[in-house]
Amino acid sequence: KDPLEGLLGVISMDHFEIHHGKHWTAATDKTLAAASTNIVLTVPAGESGHLVFDMSASGAWYGALYETPTINAPGSGLAANNNFRASANVAGIVATEDATIGANGTLLKPVQGGGTGVGGTSSSGVAGSRAEFILTTGDYLLLLTATIGDRAQITAEWYELKWITS
Repeated sequence: KDPLEGLLGVISMDHFEIHHGKHWTAATDKTLAAASTNIVLTVPAGESGHLVFDMSASGAWYGALYETPTINAPGSGLAANNNFRASANVAGIVATEDATIGANGTLLKPVQGGGTGVGGTSSSGVAGSRAEFILTTGDYLLLLTATIGDRAQITAEWYELKWITS
């Protein structure tokens, strides 16, 4: 309750999950040594992930969220940081970066940013999905393609819930 007015306070579901130590962020920020970078999220059986993401780069770029990619070689482990920094809860969803991808999978959400501006100047942008995707068991690919040497970022934010079966 609000201490002055006695009103009931309301917060969003994702904010609620942060307060309960069930909300995580995984991010990569690098200068591209190859033409793309990626984050793969693996959702274990019995879990669901409520995902939002954003991407950006210093030049023109294209990105997307894909479902069920073909992973030829796993990427390096990527920290899933609990947004409630005092929480000891560990994410069930596993995040990796720079996996070797054989096929992207099913396109769920394309995003694009940057490009050539007036007078040949370069611009950048941030794009992503503020509408969450509810992920089920399996792999999901966040892929950003840009120019070698560009600075690129991918951020995945999610909270987790166990599937409820009746």
